[in-house]
Amino acid sequence: MGGTDDKSNIKELTVEEHAQAHLKLYKQHGLWQDLLAYDGLMGLIPHAEMAREASRRANLGKKHTQEHIEKRTSQLRGIKRDWTPEWRKKIGDGRRGKTYPKLSQAKIGKNLGNDGSKGYKWFNNGIKNKYCMIKPEGFLEGRLAWQ
Repeated sequence: MGGTDDKSNIKELTVEEHAQAHLKLYKQHGLWQDLLAYDGLMGLIPHAEMAREASRRANLGKKHTQEHIEKRTSQLRGIKRDWTPEWRKKIGDGRRGKTYPKLSQAKIGKNLGNDGSKGYKWFNNGIKNKYCMIKPEGFLEGRLAWQ
């Protein structure tokens, strides 16, 4: 961890070894970043969820200045649309004739299989569900019902 980019300080790792290195660092130092990196490299969580969690944790407990709050509020107010019939027609005309194949297939109930999930599956350990590519140790394939 850390150091220079000198050849003597760099070791080539497989993805699995890289993940294990992050897990070892997490156990040594307790940094949430290493645990998140391990989960991501092992395919235990999708990339989008990793990014969301990293952003959430990085900003946890930060206080915003009054200036920042006012700027955000004014930006959000600017997003509001006047949903007039003319505006709706303009948007509708712009979309007319375009196809959205995956959305259309999903609407009619077709199973998109790996094209839609990119290899992710649900696994559970009897208590917790995980959506990932690789079966975690101690987990079975399938999802538990909501409780």
